[in-house]
Amino acid sequence: TQTEKTLLESEMAAAREVQRVMVPERLPQLPGYTIDSVYLPAAEVGGDFFQLIPLRSGRTLVVIGDVSGKGLRAAMIVSMIIGTLRTVSDFTEEPNEILAELNRRLLGPMQEGFATCLVLRLADHGQLTLANAGHLPPYLNGTEVDFKGSMPLGVTGTATWDQTTLQLAVNDVCVLLTDGIAEARNGQGALLGFPKIETMLRQGATAKTLAETAQNHGQNDDITVITITRSA
Repeated sequence: TQTEKTLLESEMAAAREVQRVMVPERLPQLPGYTIDSVYLPAAEVGGDFFQLIPLRSGRTLVVIGDVSGKGLRAAMIVSMIIGTLRTVSDFTEEPNEILAELNRRLLGPMQEGFATCLVLRLADHGQLTLANAGHLPPYLNGTEVDFKGSMPLGVTGTATWDQTTLQLAVNDVCVLLTDGIAEARNGQGALLGFPKIETMLRQGATAKTLAETAQNHGQNDDITVITITRSA
């Protein structure tokens, strides 16, 4: 029993070390935008990740996702996703092509699992180009952006993903999040739920407020929120 405990503690320590690459240590300053983020990991190492990647064109990729499962295996899959993102974004800046390459590389390593991923390309003057692989849709000013159903990564080699373009006006807010917020569950078993999220966003809730509300309600999974506000 002691040996198994030691091995488990060693695996969790390794997973937490890998998990440090899942989120950027600091967010870049982007002209015309204000970006805020909150990442609250659960007690057990999970699979939430997000990245902000500067592109050669001067634009920026914002990526958020969630790998099924927990522990060292999930952390290693996330590490591979982030490495692939940084490599592929040198060759293409199209979100749907980035998802296709991620999917190709994940088909073997994912085995029975999958990963959701939303890729957003942020350009000047409020133009956002998005492709979504089974992740929660973003919210624009508190309203869920309409996305056609899409397949997560690592499930099938024949999947394709559409791209959608959004135009942010000055002071518009786009919010990306993971399901750890809606699935926060209190002691009576009640979920925080999406209606509560939408209400809070329409009332101007910040990333910090939304994340802390879910945490206080009853966190049982990683919580990640990113807000993108067009400031000029």
